[in-house]
Amino acid sequence: MVLIIEIKVFPSAGRSEVVLEESGLLKAYLKGSAERGKANRELIKLCAQTFGVPSYGVSIISGATTRLKKVRIATALTKEQLFSKFVT
Repeated sequence: MVLIIEIKVFPSAGRSEVVLEESGLLKAYLKGSAERGKANRELIKLCAQTFGVPSYGVSIISGATTRLKKVRIATALTKEQLFSKFVT
C-alpha cells in the first residue's frame, strides 16, 4: 500500500522531529538547511524513522523546492494507523 501525505517543512530549525498539529497537518522540523537538497534528504530519513519504514520506501513526489511537500510512503499501514504514532 502507498500513502501520500502532505508535510510542511521548517529547515534550519535546530531540531529533527515530525509533529502532528491538531488540524491534522504534519510539520517537520529539520536541522539541515534548504540548500543542495540537504533538508529533503533529512526529511526522507526522518520520515522513515518516524513511521518505521525503510528510507527507500519514502520519496518526495512534489514540492522539492517549497516548504509544503507531498511525500509518498510505502507501508502496509493506513493513514490513521500511521498518525496514531503521534497520539500520547
